[in-house]
Amino acid sequence: MSNVERLAKAGLIHKKEKLADHEKQMVESFSKEEVDALISVKAKIKEEFIKKHAHGDSPTVGIVF
Repeated sequence: MSNVERLAKAGLIHKKEKLADHEKQMVESFSKEEVDALISVKAKIKEEFIKKHAHGDSPTVGIVF
């Protein structure tokens, strides 16, 4: 599974089909450990925190990226 797919499945990337090629390349350059860390952090901070403190149409992505 690609990094983009893993992050989308975890809810960190919304609408993965809208990522530009350079954005996909950036995400795919992350190590397995970096992707695991992003997923772990999202699980720990909970969706309520993200919605309360993030801005924009895709608050989860806004917090991570």
